[in-house]
This record gives sequence, structure tokens and C-alpha cells, in this order.
Amino acid sequence: MKLLALGGLHRWFDLPLISSNTFPLVRNYRPLGKTGLRMSDISMGTGEPPPVSLVLRAIDRGINYIDTAPDYGRAEEVVGEALRKRKDRQIIVATKFCLPGPYPNHLPKDAKKKDYIRALEGSLRRLKRDWVDIVFVHAIGEQSRNIEEERQRLLSEEMLSAVETLKRQGKVRLLGVSSHGPYNMEDLMMEAVRSGHYDMIMVAFNFMKFPELPEVIKEAHKRGMAVVAMKTLAGAKQVKIPRSDEPFALAALRWVLKHSELSGLVITIRSVSQLNLYLRASGTGFGPSDEAVLRKYEKVLS
Repeated sequence: MKLLALGGLHRWFDLPLISSNTFPLVRNYRPLGKTGLRMSDISMGTGEPPPVSLVLRAIDRGINYIDTAPDYGRAEEVVGEALRKRKDRQIIVATKFCLPGPYPNHLPKDAKKKDYIRALEGSLRRLKRDWVDIVFVHAIGEQSRNIEEERQRLLSEEMLSAVETLKRQGKVRLLGVSSHGPYNMEDLMMEAVRSGHYDMIMVAFNFMKFPELPEVIKEAHKRGMAVVAMKTLAGAKQVKIPRSDEPFALAALRWVLKHSELSGLVITIRSVSQLNLYLRASGTGFGPSDEAVLRKYEKVLS
């Protein structure tokens, strides 16, 4: 049923064939759950709004999934401008049920159906698009330790009704929920997976944290849901490693991507040098040298 709903919005063309011997490219595209879409294993986050030129370069290197939000500064406008310059590319666009303003500016648990619809329509105006592929209920478990309060936002009837309307109108294809903790992430994400309301989840996942999360990922995968990882270099912050540290960054990204249940990962890309670095992890395996690098940093915290 979901695949039929997707078909009416746009045809998924073949992924661009790009070749170069001089700079790294996306080398692997993975199924986005049962949606019929495939996403680049390394995908672009815009938590710090990039210049249009960087988004264009990422697209030209094969990145076909871009994550944005209303409360990421001018990120939606930037993404929209880049997409208008690459109209021939089929890019998966994900945004959030948020409002413009300083992060975090998520819609609250008592938001009404009209609030959700207006928020999404605001994103469409900034993106200058008629629809988006994915809208997320964002950052569940970020602002409250009270699991019942977060559960209200997760399972809001007003939100679910708004999404039903937006899907019927062709403005949204898929509903997702995201969490980077720090509170009750595993429990809330498992509830989201088992609720049947969500098409995909996006979770903080790295070699340092969240030991129970693999069970959530396995359950989602078993149900045909897409799982996207974020905060994949969070371990770097704990041990004060520069994000430009090549051995660590590549090892950390490869560790995430070795989990075949994942559709891919989203990472904020701030510069061409970071784009070049992160894409070197695309389509590559997690080897003994990567494991040795991560073990070294684990010892720092033990």
C-alpha cells in the first residue's frame, strides 16, 4: 500500500553515473526500507547551513539524500536553491516538524493538526517545492526526562491526522521520527517502531554509546522500516578528537556502515575537505586497522 502511494508523486530515475579518479564519490546506495528508494550510504546533514556551492558539490559527488530543518538557520532556503540548480537529479529531501528560529524549535506535544500542516507548508515554501520525501518528528527524548511527555509528541493524534492529510495531498511521502537522546531513546524508538505509524527512524548511533540500540535497529529492519544513523562522530567530542582526524573519522563511519540493517548515515558537512574525507568511507569495509583506531580511543575513556 505504501509503495502505491509513493508512485503517484515522482518516478525514481536511475541514480547518476559519475566517475572520477581525482576525488572521492559515493560508491554505495542502500534500500531505504521498503519505500522503493535507495539512499547514498554517506548523506548530507545541514545542521550548520552550508553554502549552496557545497550542496551542489555533494550532489555532484553522488549524495542523493539531504536532511534539513526549519530551525537550522537558512538551511532550507540553501537546499532549495541548490535543488533548483540540479533539477535533473532525483534527491531525497527530509525536513522536520519544526518552526524557524533558534534550535531547538520543535512543535510541542500539544500542537494541533493545523500547526503541523502549517509547519510543513512553511518548509515547502522555503524549499520552493511542492512536496518533500520525508518529514520527521524530531529529537524525541531531547528536552524532557519524562517519557510520558515525549510519548505524547511521538504518538500525537493531531500529528498523525496531519500527516494523513499531507500524504493524501501529495505534500509528504514518508513519516519519520528521530532521536539523539539523551533521555529514553531506546525505549521511545522501540515504541515508534512497534506503533506502525512510522515509515522510518533516524537515531544517534556510534561506537561509543547506546548499547541497547542494535535491538531497535533489528526490530525496525525486520518490519521493513528504514533506519538512518546520525551523530556518528559523537565519540570524537567525548575524547576531544578533531572531526578532521582522518583515521578516526573513517573508522567511526565505517563502523556505522558495517551494520547492514542501516540504510545509511547523515552527517553535517561543513567544508569541501570534510566532504572529501567522509566520502572516502562510502562503500568501504570496516577492517582491522579501523578496529585498532577505535579501540585506542575507547581506552581513553575506560
